[in-house]
Amino acid sequence: MPTISDHASLTIAGALAAGVLAITVSRHLRTPGIIILLLVGVGMGADGLNLIVPSSLGPLLTMIVGMAVAVILFEGGLHLDLKKLKHESAVINQLISIGAIVTAVLSALAAWFWMGWDKNLCILFGTLVIVTGPTVVTPLLRKLRIKKNISTILEAEGVLIDPVGAIIAVVALDFVIRSTNHTETFTIFSLLSKFGLGLGIGVIGGLAIGALLKMEKIVPDELENTTTLAMVLLLFEASNSMIHESGIMTVTVAGMVVGNMNIPIHRKLVDFKEQLTIMLIGILFVLLAADVPIQDIKDLGWPGFATALTVMFLVRPANILSSTIGSDLTWKEKLFMCWIAPRGIVAAAVASLFANDLNEAGIPGGDSLKALVFLVIATTVISQGFTAGIFANILGLRRKQNDGFIIVGANVLGRLLARLLKSGNEDIIIIDRNNFDCNIAEKEGLNVIYGNALEENVLKRANLSSRRGVIGITPNEGLHVMLRKRVLNMSKETKVWLTIMNDSAVSSAMIKSFDGKVLFASRIDIDLWTHRINQKSAITSNWTYNSDTVLTIDKELNDKSYDLPQNLILPLVLTSGGLKRPFFIGIQIRKNDKIDILTFEKEAEKASQWLRGKGFVPTEISGL
Repeated sequence: MPTISDHASLTIAGALAAGVLAITVSRHLRTPGIIILLLVGVGMGADGLNLIVPSSLGPLLTMIVGMAVAVILFEGGLHLDLKKLKHESAVINQLISIGAIVTAVLSALAAWFWMGWDKNLCILFGTLVIVTGPTVVTPLLRKLRIKKNISTILEAEGVLIDPVGAIIAVVALDFVIRSTNHTETFTIFSLLSKFGLGLGIGVIGGLAIGALLKMEKIVPDELENTTTLAMVLLLFEASNSMIHESGIMTVTVAGMVVGNMNIPIHRKLVDFKEQLTIMLIGILFVLLAADVPIQDIKDLGWPGFATALTVMFLVRPANILSSTIGSDLTWKEKLFMCWIAPRGIVAAAVASLFANDLNEAGIPGGDSLKALVFLVIATTVISQGFTAGIFANILGLRRKQNDGFIIVGANVLGRLLARLLKSGNEDIIIIDRNNFDCNIAEKEGLNVIYGNALEENVLKRANLSSRRGVIGITPNEGLHVMLRKRVLNMSKETKVWLTIMNDSAVSSAMIKSFDGKVLFASRIDIDLWTHRINQKSAITSNWTYNSDTVLTIDKELNDKSYDLPQNLILPLVLTSGGLKRPFFIGIQIRKNDKIDILTFEKEAEKASQWLRGKGFVPTEISGL
């Protein structure tokens, strides 16, 4: 019976299955996926069960690694919102320029001091560890809920430093292999040409992909993702055919361009690429880890570990300190950044390719170089993956719990509620599947996740566990009921506010039975209020409660909005003690509390009389 190593196709299939299973196990164990992937790769490689032997793939391994890295970098670029990077752009720019140089030089010196290698291997090692691991950093930061500015910087560094570091490393390899009198001049030209061509083709290619996706009549809905994938791989190989290894810059830039274009399917594209990236990371790490003999790592001895520790405890801090000069980052934020720099798939992939190139060129040390890079990967991922949360807690850099709301519904009423809550410094995330409404919300400066709010991964991306609550504000009451059940399964302490329609069979008792709250403290007609807002026939007003008597809104749903004619006013937000929260049945109003109300303009006087009769005085009245 043939083993997986007997056939290249079985090797690929085995690595793919093992990779996906390893990532699944890591999710259940809540550990960084790369740790399990490395263990599985080694266990199924020549030093383990000998079921996966990457050498059986021959030149196919290089092609698989290259194309997989292209998709991973494109997906990373898709996530970079250039608008959000502006505030931290100075630090990010210095990390991928000054920081890259500092890391390369000091890491090379560390290899020279500890390993005693010749200058060529030291230079290659220094350039290989420039990159960090966005596929490790981003999930780690999301899990830990680190403060926004630090998350933005570290995620951007992880994505942008990969093509920069990989290109510098490739140019360094050219320098080592050619070893001619004109090498220095050639190297400078090669570096500039790779960056320049990659940037140019990436911008043009990204614009072309975006324009193509906007043409709905040309690309059918069901082929949008596959079309994008095909174009990305074409850009990668076309760029490489012009100038060797320029493709990694091309696909990263193309991803950034597409990710920042106003494309209707942007969210679906991101979700598809995330799933694909998980699969590719799995197969790559299993294949590459299986290709590193344990004996090569053992041969490094204590000098190898000393080099890895030097990279972690001396090189990374020097990088951060030199890259954050003049920034407004606190010492705690800088200290945390000093600790977070796990290496990932790009470092592993490029190191494996370098080992092959050096061996083919007859230059010794390629296998030792690859082993040392994998040792750095394992050391940084394991140590930082398990201790990052402890550091974040000690330094007080986690986002506070009960921070902000998730609003399900990007319609005009949902956006109005989001703006009112956001004005109280609440962190608001809107979830919706309607492209049109999502695009408007983004233009209004609101944070949006395109997707199904009932999907666990979507709610995790919205940081459900750290939110004060979830607000359902759509006409789909069935969605609201299922949403409450989903939220309850994921986070029992998270509150949920739900909208109930005028003609709904859903009762307040039903909502209360599963600890939900009736939004707006009454039944409403969403379509009517949406029409009024769009026609500018509704006005917002803010009222201050001026009575010593505590007012409890505990009317049942059939009481027609507190004795007011139905659909006359819509209470939106209560501000009490500086804290804003949605209006709901059972809410208590105390003296000096403020409420934001939406009023039908033609009946504004009638609404005003009712509010004054209840003890409210006007604070502010404005149009929409």
